[in-house]
Amino acid sequence: MRNIYFERMASDDVSLNSDAGETLTYGRYKVVQTLGEGAMGRVYLSEDPILRREVAVKVISTDRGLDPMVLSEYLERFSVEAQACARLNHPSIVSIYDAGEQDGVPWIAFEYVRGEHLDQLIARQKQLPVDRILKIAADIAAAMAHAHHLKIVHRDIKPANILIDAKSQIAKLADFGVVKSPFTAITQSGTAVGSPGYMSPEQIDNLDVDPRSDIFSFGIVLYEMITGVHPFLKDTVQATFFATVSCNYTPIKSLREDVPPKLARIVEKSLVADRKLRIIDAGELCAMIADCMDDVPRRTAMAGVMETRRGLAKRAKFIYAAARRQVRAILKKLPPLYRRTSTNISGYGKEKVLPSVKDAAGKIYAPIEKRFTKKQMAVTMTAVTSIIAAAVLFMLFTTMNSNAKDKNIMIAAALEKGYVIKNGKQLLDTCRAYINMCDYWHAGELADILANSKSKNFALHGRLFKAMSELCADRFNDASERFLDVKNLDGGEKAIRAEHPFFIRYLEAWIERELPVALVDLCAERLFLHNNHQVRVWTRDKHYWIRWNAVYILQKGGEKADLVPVYILDLDHSASARTKIRAAERLGELGDKRAISALITARDGKGPAATTARRVLREKFNVW
Repeated sequence: MRNIYFERMASDDVSLNSDAGETLTYGRYKVVQTLGEGAMGRVYLSEDPILRREVAVKVISTDRGLDPMVLSEYLERFSVEAQACARLNHPSIVSIYDAGEQDGVPWIAFEYVRGEHLDQLIARQKQLPVDRILKIAADIAAAMAHAHHLKIVHRDIKPANILIDAKSQIAKLADFGVVKSPFTAITQSGTAVGSPGYMSPEQIDNLDVDPRSDIFSFGIVLYEMITGVHPFLKDTVQATFFATVSCNYTPIKSLREDVPPKLARIVEKSLVADRKLRIIDAGELCAMIADCMDDVPRRTAMAGVMETRRGLAKRAKFIYAAARRQVRAILKKLPPLYRRTSTNISGYGKEKVLPSVKDAAGKIYAPIEKRFTKKQMAVTMTAVTSIIAAAVLFMLFTTMNSNAKDKNIMIAAALEKGYVIKNGKQLLDTCRAYINMCDYWHAGELADILANSKSKNFALHGRLFKAMSELCADRFNDASERFLDVKNLDGGEKAIRAEHPFFIRYLEAWIERELPVALVDLCAERLFLHNNHQVRVWTRDKHYWIRWNAVYILQKGGEKADLVPVYILDLDHSASARTKIRAAERLGELGDKRAISALITARDGKGPAATTARRVLREKFNVW
């Protein structure tokens, strides 16, 4: 049903009780006129006689001869909408005032908003102004963030369910009749829930949905506001579904040239078939929209980061002077023994080496002195020295300019993608910050920029960060290939080992369940975690999967794991009788006397594990 809370140009007259001639009422609300009608029921503009305000009363039509199952589903959805709206309190969500039942007809009293639906606005204006788009997007994203925080997924975000208040211009999200929330699990008779054209791929495939489904639908709405056309709409529902699942749509830049890159990127990151690659949540969506609203012209940003040659020369002089001061300070701090050694070497050079050098130079210089005058030799030496100095300076400045040009190219590429970056170090730090937040999308974008650098250090870290972003996205096979590429670089293994703290933090999110084989292989063969101290500590953990995942990593890396304490923990703490039996048998096979105490404790218990423990003690350790 198209949820309508607005005054319509051509509204119907109010329905009256023909027998009594009285105005229709629901609870204390007196119906003024009909606002709209759909499959589920009607929406009336009504008046609250006590608070003297207008409300929108939504009712279920129970008098249409509906199938009992369909009617039951409508009533259930009606109840869900009332419960969901009652939990939500946000300026960009239509408020609920009251609910009840009148003569067997359930009703809900909503906030009445004067204005229009977003689909009407788009139909009238086609392509909305960018500032208007951002304002509406910010309102709806904030409403989504509020609902998702309460674990409510709307599942039907579309322009027809977004209302624009004529007075305040605030966009409001409405129609929570098909939400997914902790207090409901209904579906539409086993079929996909939502509106064709605005459903996410997982909704079309009838899979379990989460807040990222709303983000996909929001991306469709945002695309419509920008371009004035629907990205996936085709002649048939099946063709529309196919286009949605394949994310086959015309790029925004082809339809509208004045769209800011950051706004286009929000749409691109929302309309991704694989929800793991979408914008993470509505909170990140709000941040991206706010960043787009505060964006500065790119030219100003570019001008602020371009460096002149004069600035580079001053920086080089400063670095050289600082290096000389540092060398002097180090020499002053040397112990007396080292200083005496240095003096002795210097004395030896003056007494032995220098005379030999002078003698050799004299033999070379004598024939030249006979052929040329002193003035000619001075001019020649000055010219040679000048040429050498010029060559050295040319190479120095060429290298510096090449490095500066490379950094400026990276900064310009980052600015092109919407990142405000001023230097190479900030680019590295920003990429690392995104990785620490497991924001693999932004990290991957910046890593690609770094990987294309001519600087070995930037290129190495760019490839490393790209591999880490693939790991954050849980794409283990792709990450393995990229880490192998990094490992084969000069200094790559050292760089990978330096990131062990991050890898351990990442594993902490997985370690309490059975690790995928691909992740175990990655940890051992590419990340060298079989040499990490924390992994060995995990082998002593009481949690079953923590210790056994650690054992698998050690064994895959070729390290020998001490299995006696591991099986003892299985015997002492496992809730599974099968695991305890296996642990007792393995301890018997290992024959380590450290197991005797644990086996005796297990023997004194009850069940099959106690029987196995007694047998192992008797047969393997001769303990009765």
